[in-house]
Amino acid sequence: MGELIFELVLPAIGRFIVFLLVELLFQTIFYFTGYPIVKMLTLGVYPKVMGESEGSDNVTSIIGLMVWVALIVVFIA
Repeated sequence: MGELIFELVLPAIGRFIVFLLVELLFQTIFYFTGYPIVKMLTLGVYPKVMGESEGSDNVTSIIGLMVWVALIVVFIA
């Protein structure tokens, strides 16, 4: 019984926690960092409303991720 917990239950819990952290980080912090950048670059056209378009939400989050990576590189170098 103990082996079952270590082999099946704990990895599933770990994957769930990692999934939540990644979703939280990607969909909140990166999205709201990328939102003003994308708004400025597209002159207010995109993104319209959060959750309205799956494609623009992902692009906005990726732009936010790139901003964070650039900030880290600038401050480390």
